[in-house]
Amino acid sequence: MVKLTPEPPMRRVLAFLSMLCLALFMWAALIPSATAQSCASNAGCPNDQTCQPALFGPQCRNMPCNADLDCPFDRPFCFGGLCQAGCRSNAQCGGGLRCVGGNQFRLGVCSPRLPPSAPPSTPTGGTQAGEGQTCGRILIGGVEKSRGCRSGLQCTNGRCMRPLQ
Repeated sequence: MVKLTPEPPMRRVLAFLSMLCLALFMWAALIPSATAQSCASNAGCPNDQTCQPALFGPQCRNMPCNADLDCPFDRPFCFGGLCQAGCRSNAQCGGGLRCVGGNQFRLGVCSPRLPPSAPPSTPTGGTQAGEGQTCGRILIGGVEKSRGCRSGLQCTNGRCMRPLQ
């Protein structure tokens, strides 16, 4: 009578499973770190990532969230399910800054406010209208322009006129 032992096939199965587990662990541990950026703080990461501990040191990774309260102070907005830096309105930027590009669908960037523009100056030379000619805001070739009057005239009801005495 021949005695069958299950040991050799079981050892092969266990060896195969051990190698499979080791391969899966190495893949899970090494693949993300190949694409992740190393960091020391959130400042070293893109606006939609945070610096998080990882197997081989801190790395920039997405931080999932459900609400703004889930996010750290320097990535205060939960936008698209990820904690992000940016702004939605001018109120969220510091003094002297304004939110550029922010709206309900996209985060903006805080940038310096532009100085107020000077009022439009009266054109000089041949572009000023003479007496009786059209002045003020006029449409030329689909573009709105402002046309002033020559010296001594004033724009009244869209025409350059001499002032009443």
